Amino acid sequence: MEPTASERQYLQEHIGDTRVPGIIITSVVCGIVTCICVALRFVARFLSRAGLGKDDYCIVMGLIFYLADIIILCISTKYGTGRHANVVTDVRTLIILILCDENIYAVGILVIKYSILLLYHRIIPGKTFRKFLITTALVVTAWALAAFFSNTFTCYPVEAQWESSIKGTCSNYGTISFGIGIANVVIDFILLGLPLPTLWKLRMSTRRKVLLFFTLGAGSSACIASIIRLTYVQSGLSTYDESWDSVPVAILSGVEMCTAIIASCFATYRPLVERFLLGISSTSKGTTQENSDASDRRGWGKISVQRDIAIELGPNPMNSAPFAGSDIETAPLKDSNNFSPQSAIPSQHLYGSPSQIWQANVTIHGPRAP
Repeated sequence: MEPTASERQYLQEHIGDTRVPGIIITSVVCGIVTCICVALRFVARFLSRAGLGKDDYCIVMGLIFYLADIIILCISTKYGTGRHANVVTDVRTLIILILCDENIYAVGILVIKYSILLLYHRIIPGKTFRKFLITTALVVTAWALAAFFSNTFTCYPVEAQWESSIKGTCSNYGTISFGIGIANVVIDFILLGLPLPTLWKLRMSTRRKVLLFFTLGAGSSACIASIIRLTYVQSGLSTYDESWDSVPVAILSGVEMCTAIIASCFATYRPLVERFLLGISSTSKGTTQENSDASDRRGWGKISVQRDIAIELGPNPMNSAPFAGSDIETAPLKDSNNFSPQSAIPSQHLYGSPSQIWQANVTIHGPRAP
């Protein structure tokens, strides 16, 4: 979008304004906190004497993508992100960094949501529930592909996004990105609600219910971050000052990834809470509770499930070891069919508005800044 005369004057008067410190501080703080939370997840695994699962490996991959995302965002500040458009001198490099950042974000969110689905797969039995998981995984994959291709091919050929001399065809990226953002929020709430019908049927103490729903509440924080980010996308669907106006979306996108990773780790923290906050260890409970201790080492504790609910869910189709760090373990059934649903934590961007970075009377069509 070409700025008007008054807008040009505003840019010139505020040429020294910067949002770079906010980008750097938020990225560093969130990055450190996220790394600590993932490290604590593995400490909890060690304390509970549990092995690592696919969900743990996925969350590590999600952390790697998240760190790559914020590193590229910080690097992009050198080329104009966080400054007004009239300060940007290297539009080509800036837009390429933006493209990389957006696509890394899309893949990172995909991996984090896969981690949540793998967690559900391990802890909640039932063929019907597994079908729901597979369907959700396909929806998440379709979302990530849509995000990736809409980012990359905002204009065709791709070079038209940063080369004004190339005549290309550009899509209405603002509308597309807003639609993708809405889909992201919907998927987050689906992930949050997937385990609720099963968990609602479980018979457990009030204390454990509080712990369990606190964990679910932590997962909803990622949903809140997605919604807040979406409001900024909507408010910036068309702008002449892309490198400046996109910063809130960029920061909130990083916060969303951060909260999604942290929330996914909460369900594994019971060994840490018991040992360091409650002063309880597996060696201090006495020989009369050996069986209970063994169960505790596997997760959040032992909770019985009514037989009718157990029969409704059916025998454990996974035929695998119980999930460590969980909140739920079922009692054996009379027909010897055992299954182990356990607590889960749901969770979960960076698609901004249409990108038209104005500089020196040249309109460059490209993707939303990170």
